[in-house]
Amino acid sequence: MSKKEIKRTAVRRRGTTIAAAALSIAMVGPFVHSVSPNFPVAAVAGTPAEAGQPNAAGNGVKYPGKNADGVYQSVVDEQRYEFSDQPIKVEGAIESGAEQGTNESIEGYVIHQRDGDLSVYPGTRDPWKPIPMAGVRVYAQWTEKGGVTSPVYTTTTREDGYYTINMKPFNNAKGEVVKFDADPNGPQYEKIRVWVDNPDTDNFTQLYGYNFGHMGPNAATIDTPGGMSWYVGSDRVVNARFAFGEKTRHDIMHRDKADQNPVVGNGPGQIKGNLFWHLYNTQGAFTPSLMNKMNGADVPATGVKVYGSYLSDYAVNEIKTKAAEDLGFDEIRGRGWTNRNETALQNWIKRKMAEEGKDKWIAETSEATVGSDGNYTLQFKGSFGRNTGVTNNVDRGYDDKALIYTDLARDNGAEVTFPDGSKHNAYNLFGQVAPAADVGSWERSVTGRGIKNIPKHVNWDWLFFSTEETEGLGQFTPFYNNSFLPRSQYVFNGEGKWAGGIVYGAGEHYLLENRNVIYSDYVVFDVLEYDTRQNPAKPGAKVETKTGGLPNQWVDGLQYQIEWVNQETGEVVHKCAPEDPKAGKISSCQLDTTGVKSTTTFTAYLYPVNKETGERGQAIAADAFTVLVGWQPHYEETKVEQVETPVNSKAPTFDNTDTDEVENLTADELKAQVAEKEVTGYKLSEGFELPEGYKAEVDPATGEVTVTFPKNAPSGASLDVPVTVTYKDKTTATANAPFVLGTTDRDTDKLEPEYKPANGQPGEKAMVPAPEFKEADENGEPSDKGAEKPEGTGFKLDDSKTPTYTDKEGNQKDLPTDNNKVTVDKNTGEITVTVPEDAKPGTDITVPVVVTYPDDSTDKVDATVKVGEPDAPGTPDTKQNESFEPGYEDGSGKPGDDVKIKKPTFKDGDGNDTTPPEGTEFEKGEGTPDGVTVNEDGSIDVKIPENAKPGDKIEVPVKVTYPDGSTDDAKVTVTVEQPDAPAADVKVDAIPDTRVARGEEVSIPIEATDGAEVSVTGLPEFLKLNGNVIEGTVPEDAELKSYDIEVKASKDGKDASDKFKLTVVTSILVDSDGDGVSDEQEEKDGTDPNN
Repeated sequence: MSKKEIKRTAVRRRGTTIAAAALSIAMVGPFVHSVSPNFPVAAVAGTPAEAGQPNAAGNGVKYPGKNADGVYQSVVDEQRYEFSDQPIKVEGAIESGAEQGTNESIEGYVIHQRDGDLSVYPGTRDPWKPIPMAGVRVYAQWTEKGGVTSPVYTTTTREDGYYTINMKPFNNAKGEVVKFDADPNGPQYEKIRVWVDNPDTDNFTQLYGYNFGHMGPNAATIDTPGGMSWYVGSDRVVNARFAFGEKTRHDIMHRDKADQNPVVGNGPGQIKGNLFWHLYNTQGAFTPSLMNKMNGADVPATGVKVYGSYLSDYAVNEIKTKAAEDLGFDEIRGRGWTNRNETALQNWIKRKMAEEGKDKWIAETSEATVGSDGNYTLQFKGSFGRNTGVTNNVDRGYDDKALIYTDLARDNGAEVTFPDGSKHNAYNLFGQVAPAADVGSWERSVTGRGIKNIPKHVNWDWLFFSTEETEGLGQFTPFYNNSFLPRSQYVFNGEGKWAGGIVYGAGEHYLLENRNVIYSDYVVFDVLEYDTRQNPAKPGAKVETKTGGLPNQWVDGLQYQIEWVNQETGEVVHKCAPEDPKAGKISSCQLDTTGVKSTTTFTAYLYPVNKETGERGQAIAADAFTVLVGWQPHYEETKVEQVETPVNSKAPTFDNTDTDEVENLTADELKAQVAEKEVTGYKLSEGFELPEGYKAEVDPATGEVTVTFPKNAPSGASLDVPVTVTYKDKTTATANAPFVLGTTDRDTDKLEPEYKPANGQPGEKAMVPAPEFKEADENGEPSDKGAEKPEGTGFKLDDSKTPTYTDKEGNQKDLPTDNNKVTVDKNTGEITVTVPEDAKPGTDITVPVVVTYPDDSTDKVDATVKVGEPDAPGTPDTKQNESFEPGYEDGSGKPGDDVKIKKPTFKDGDGNDTTPPEGTEFEKGEGTPDGVTVNEDGSIDVKIPENAKPGDKIEVPVKVTYPDGSTDDAKVTVTVEQPDAPAADVKVDAIPDTRVARGEEVSIPIEATDGAEVSVTGLPEFLKLNGNVIEGTVPEDAELKSYDIEVKASKDGKDASDKFKLTVVTSILVDSDGDGVSDEQEEKDGTDPNN
């Protein structure tokens, strides 16, 4: 890829406020009635910095990790994850985030999937509600016929987990304008590659990414995995999904020692399946049961270990008898059960395992190794006790209370003998793991005496399966979170099921066709130094490739190969031998362009190869470059200072690509040097389309380009104008003349419009209020400071984007706008939307709007309407605001305080306490004073101004919006309290410097402000502070020295201090020279008392 910034034909614009994106793919329908969780719902995002921190309910954490007790816990109810500082890691990638619904774009989402199948998306409701992942970096690129490869474009996901990448047009090295059509059919045969950075490899593993990291589609027709759609009319790909699961915690989910048990028979106590590298996907294989089927060039993951564990009978009994009460549930896995309930339960199980020991809670862990055919059979030994059938309850087995029974059923002292010769009381074996898979019986109806007739089972309702650590790889598996779950969770086709091909007989002791796929989720493949856009090569260039991110474990049967194709002829011109990956890399595959006689584009393709069969899989990635031959024109970048003012470029210079020297000749100099390369004319290149409002023309004699940017062009906008040069010898060459607009001072650069979401029901009209305006900050983003709409501002539908909604099947559709079904008031911006009858409740309708300011500059903004539940047929037309009444407890605080107001309580129509419906939203009401924040859960933060007067009342209006679109107004009052009296100054006075004599009792008072706390430093050992008095007796042998004493008084946050010097002398007599020895003593000693 190019190391230089790529200029584009499309106009760039600073970021604008984006309302919630329209939901876009099929949502699985619930198999139970959705209920509100019986624990507090989080209103904030979890971040990696909060790993292991407890949530409000105490049943989970804000972000996956070990809690304060060192126990790994999962997230129960966070509304999203937020990741920050996600750098661009792909060299030369262009930031290209756009609003949802933008034409020429690839859209999708990134989620933490916790249940359900491939149709789960950010708006999926209970019981399969996922956690959107915000701030995750996504990349996209496309290729098309002729080998032209686009730049890599990138963005990060929004708060709702969705992303939109504008696949901007560009001019290739031949001067052709290349535009994204979202059409894999002819004549362009576009293919895309979309991939993401795992934002936290310590906690998450990619469960699914578009086409398992390969280019797609696999044929010249659209593909639709997970509800993905291609819209040729608006040139958009939507619902390119990425799902992550929790990284497997082997130390928690399995015993420390796994048994590789000999396989006994065919089925009972076994998990069978395969594990392989995904290299090939059959076109049309868009369901898990087809996508995880090994075929074509797929390579067995030979040697990988797989593990299976299930909970013990003791654990299951503890769950059934204690978990519901501990967690506040009516029952375990009952009606209305959601993945959040399940996660809370699994967290409880992990805490119990940590408390009592996992060997008590996990019955057994079995291990198997994937063979050279990709298959494995994992054999459990089984736990003694009879599985009664479909309900999966366990008892002691058959007993007719007469003659027919098993030894496990009766406490009669019967003994059985194990294969090692040891004898055991049969009755006491209930719930214990058998010593071997062939000891006991898997038959539910078994009767008779002896060890061979003791029934045994596996607790299939509490199962976990995993592979060994697959660091840095994606893994397509139904066991994608650290949970002991029913095998039925993964098997049956149907709503919410994985539908992955796993089968078993009801009540039988096996699990078959447990197919798992591993793949490289982040492969780097680049042609170095050159590209098809701004950095063409000269003939003779030796072009290298760079490949990274390949797997480095279990790759004995896996190789990679690079192939070069001449896109002018379709001929394979060079192919490097398949190579084993080493440390995730393979060698460069160099292409020597010596001898290239005409301008040519070459494309390098990266293929996976089955080492045993030699069969190639589908291309993972491609990159290309163009060799320009002969004399080529070149334009310098032209700076544009003002809009609506024509600006001229310089005439082009010319360089001979057949030499290493950069000649930079003028047209006249070129004519003098090479007569047949006399320039006979310049013109705009064919196929070039100017963006709306832009003007460009080329002087046919000089090649100078004149460009005029329109009034609405944003600051920093750039435009590349392709110019075709014709020489005297009838040959042509093309160059791009780049223009860049500097910073301007227009309304669009100073203001940001913002619509608040509205609500509406299917078949009804919804009203979106006029937008508010905010001042833009230095980055062009909306600030918190409000602004007035300029007089004369106009509004209209944005015809460059498609209004969208999501139907009941989860398909994204174009919103009908005919017959006034969508209207925008041209003066106020108020919007009226007729909600389609088939709109899916809980999803958003997106309406793009263009705002035109008096200076003709423009902004683009999305408005949204959330679709509410329609009224049931035959039911009274009762809105939810008629059934619920919100109420706040008022608050109070002193000037400068931050007052916290709890979330509101709700009453039903009879005045009884109730819970608001899930999806109820809270926002500031009209006239909300400054310094107020209304949080997602309805709680409020109020900052009392420093200059507020005691007795003042701050009234905060709150708008409550219910899922059906109806609203309530609530109010809370914060009363300003009397501020604390200013703290009086603190004073402390110590005595003047003083002397104390050996043997003297000392009492030195300290004067200080009443109530102040007094402390002293620097005292000799024989003196102590007692209250406000320094007391003690000077020893007879005390050293004759001085001490620097500091006294300190503290009160109400204020301090004062004073110092004095204390000197120890032999006695309190006259000491004229102040040396600590009295004049009398000095006379006795024969020293001078005055010196």
